[in-house]
Amino acid sequence: MRQTFLITTEGDRAKFKCLADGSKPLHVDWYKNGDLVTKSIRFGSYKFRRNNQMLILSSVVLSDEGAYRCVVGNQFGSVTFTGHLYVEERTTHRPILQFHEPINETARVGENVEFIFRVFTAPSGAYVEWLKHIEVNGSKIDPQTNTPYVKAITSLKASPVGADWQSYVLKNVTLDDSGIYTCLVSNAIGISHLSAWLTVTEKPGLGETKSVLYFVVVGAFVAIVVFFVTIFLAYLLWRVWQNCVNVQ
Repeated sequence: MRQTFLITTEGDRAKFKCLADGSKPLHVDWYKNGDLVTKSIRFGSYKFRRNNQMLILSSVVLSDEGAYRCVVGNQFGSVTFTGHLYVEERTTHRPILQFHEPINETARVGENVEFIFRVFTAPSGAYVEWLKHIEVNGSKIDPQTNTPYVKAITSLKASPVGADWQSYVLKNVTLDDSGIYTCLVSNAIGISHLSAWLTVTEKPGLGETKSVLYFVVVGAFVAIVVFFVTIFLAYLLWRVWQNCVNVQ
């Protein structure tokens, strides 16, 4: 009889082996706590490999813990392998939210704005909800709850731990889109949130465009005048120097 002890964590994979050889045919039976193991008796099922001589449990849960036994036999006899699986509860935590710098954004009317963020959470993921802070009857704070007035904009499912950067995009923004935006992330353990400020400004008008063009033209003209005056002064100094040399 051979014995194996396995210690694993919720969500990981566990694997038992009972490799044996002998005259064919070989019959292999697996038992858990004395009951015959079949694929259908476990959520997620059991997997059998190498002619049933390997038992695999994917994404183990606490209820998978117990005593396992494998019996390999033929017409001449049998050999038994035993083992025990211990499942440790996975440590969980509320989501960790990170914004990509810069947090606050400034845009002109008609442009797109992208808030970039990343969520670290439990393997089961988390839910992300974007909120915009609003005013109600001229007030930004609800006097009954002492919390800001907000309206939900969108919600989505976040990726698991170690997720890549994600983004929330506001397209073709208007002046009304200015304000505070909060990213709210939640899972079964808790909630995390971060806020960012969006400032939307008017597009440059025709008068503003003409003013900019005027200053560009004037600046270029002044630069050209200064260039030629510098050349002229350098020429005068050269002539004075030449006259002094000739006199000597």
